[in-house]
Amino acid sequence: ITTSLNLNELLQTTVRLIVERFGFYHSGIFLVDSGGKRASLRAAYGPSAGELMRRGHQLDVGSDSIVGWASANQKPRVVADVDKDPVHKKNPLLPDTRAEAGFPISYGGVGLGVLDVQSTEPQIFDEEMVIVLQTLANQLGNAIQNTTLSASSRLEATDADRLYRASLEIAQATSEEAALA
Repeated sequence: ITTSLNLNELLQTTVRLIVERFGFYHSGIFLVDSGGKRASLRAAYGPSAGELMRRGHQLDVGSDSIVGWASANQKPRVVADVDKDPVHKKNPLLPDTRAEAGFPISYGGVGLGVLDVQSTEPQIFDEEMVIVLQTLANQLGNAIQNTTLSASSRLEATDADRLYRASLEIAQATSEEAALA
């Protein structure tokens, strides 16, 4: 997953594999906006993923939700039974959620987003699973940074090429004018 340089492909592949390989009900990746105020769902896989994406699902950083809490505190929030957790925000598009966990995605101490995983089974997130999912969230932070740097480098290379071509055209026009004079 972490070798992809296309951010959307990277995120969508990640959530799909989490659901398929671990048997979860739903997985989503939220990325925090540049102002650090809102977390927007950028990739999802599960029964209502398409509808959540079409609606542009967002949560406030620090809101009463697993994603809001994890994004504000930069710590995982693991809820064994969502019916007993005051922070869990019930989503009518995901009615079968019984357990949920949010893992912060960061790079260099900067919060980039949250990996959200939901299950139809309570008590599903044992210590080993938490370690695996937090490790994956950490790798996502590195991969997101790599895709961002790669995109930035491609833009800089394109800009440099454009500037080089423009300078050649100017030099050619200048030498033609000098030859005519």
